[in-house]
Amino acid sequence: MRVVTAAGYAERRDAISQEWSQLLESWGAIPILLPNTFSEIGTLLEMVDLVILTGGNDVTVDPKGIPIYESDDASKERDLQEYRVIDFCITKGVPLIGVCRGMQLINYHFGGLLEIVNKKRHVASKHNVRFEKSRFDNILSGIISVNSFHKLGITAQTLGSDLQILATSDDFVIEAFAHNQHPIVGIMWHPERNKVFADIDKLLVLELIDQTKRDLN
Repeated sequence: MRVVTAAGYAERRDAISQEWSQLLESWGAIPILLPNTFSEIGTLLEMVDLVILTGGNDVTVDPKGIPIYESDDASKERDLQEYRVIDFCITKGVPLIGVCRGMQLINYHFGGLLEIVNKKRHVASKHNVRFEKSRFDNILSGIISVNSFHKLGITAQTLGSDLQILATSDDFVIEAFAHNQHPIVGIMWHPERNKVFADIDKLLVLELIDQTKRDLN
């Protein structure tokens, strides 16, 4: 969940957009929220079929807690918790999807970096993405238009290890990727921020879960 502060209160809060609960309900899913400071996070993760790392807050430390980016929207406790979540998903084989910041954090986890992108193209805008050939061909193909809210992005030069490009924008920013071995996918667009929820996002999640189940069998 996003870390926020409220005026007049000396406390940090975990929060999430109500759009996420609306989207997940439309998918027939039951959300379990993961607190950023809960030490026994694995007990919650044992209960889920899929983990979603949502957007918000800049990623400011690497998996070892070393600063990598200065920001007024930092949430070190969230960064470190979500790195632990990724480790758990890898160990247990739990499907994981990262959305915007979540995709960026996954990229850092696998040794990648972020770079500044064209704000006119990628901040509070819509643009096309072109899908590459992948194991998700039955879901992701051709060109679609997506929303975009990120000032930092990933290119082929800053992509982490063992991550396969699924989609790119016209200016060669990576808009989706998948891990070559683990059931992990990242997307830079926000499925919860569409006025009408797109079928492709639900289908991608279901396909990721189905592929994971087939691999286990």
